[in-house]
Amino acid sequence: MSNHTPLRWGILGFGGFSDVAMAPAIAGTAGHRLQAIWGRNQERTREYARKYGGARCEPSADALLAGKDLDAVYIATPNSQHAELTVQAAARGLHVLCEKPMAADLAQARRMVEACQRAGVRLMIGNMMRFNPCHAWIREFIAGGNLGEVTEAQGLFGYDLPSFFPLASSPWRLDPVLAGGGAMMDVGVHVVDLLRWLVGREVAEVSGAIDTRGFPFPIDWNSAAVLRFAGGALATVLASFDNRFRENYLQISGTRGSLKAEGTLWRESAGSVRAVTEHGVFSFQAPPGFRSPYTLQVEHFADCIAGGRDPLIDGREGVRDLAVCLAVYEASRSRTVVTL
Repeated sequence: MSNHTPLRWGILGFGGFSDVAMAPAIAGTAGHRLQAIWGRNQERTREYARKYGGARCEPSADALLAGKDLDAVYIATPNSQHAELTVQAAARGLHVLCEKPMAADLAQARRMVEACQRAGVRLMIGNMMRFNPCHAWIREFIAGGNLGEVTEAQGLFGYDLPSFFPLASSPWRLDPVLAGGGAMMDVGVHVVDLLRWLVGREVAEVSGAIDTRGFPFPIDWNSAAVLRFAGGALATVLASFDNRFRENYLQISGTRGSLKAEGTLWRESAGSVRAVTEHGVFSFQAPPGFRSPYTLQVEHFADCIAGGRDPLIDGREGVRDLAVCLAVYEASRSRTVVTL
């Protein structure tokens, strides 16, 4: 049971994603309050403000950050704006939960970490899929030695981008300056983060390739990476904006067994895991009535603030995930293996 102190929240960059994910999690978590929001489209933002119990609709990010009634902010702007807003929020003593990927480049990401450390506030990155109970089960299963030494892993995460985010209203997703990249940065980062966490090792080398599908914008519509972990385990990561009929999965193998998770790579705490080992077959199903990973993320963040400890996915974790994703692009451009 969580014993955290509820937070008063502001959301910077309130749009469609906040409406389906973090805003309901904040508003639906006992004691937490969505105090103020700001978004690029003021008319839509005013509608959202009414929907979420009369939260203040601020005319600018500066106005929201100047409010005296906030404890924390959730940042969901284009990726290239994360750093500046995080620095400003930290300077005002506000804790920051920032959407993934944490920035568009590593210099920005490190600036965020330093600003929050300097201000004594907590920084958490929104890789909420660590809170899926299936992924937690996998981590314990691997840590218990059930797979032996992990030797290889695979992850596929794709969706049909235009169906979920109309490109006319989210053009920044196709701009490498604003987004930092395409599918690998948007959803591949979830697979990278999970594999690092589940395997329990850091990525040492990266090779990769991207495909723009011939579109007149230079971001990856589809991307593929091969990761070599410290200690030698290999992984492949596939990310896509073109996967209309999603069959996303994670698969991890070792010297004593293997497992596969299906239905876990999405916004719900759903899915199942099946493992085959030298000791038999094991399975785990997300329990009925499961709670949203976004809600669990809100509670965890508040617990960490109350307890004075770093979140599970803190800024340093976000930097490591971002470094891997950016290395995929560098490997694709240079046609070489990139060492981290």
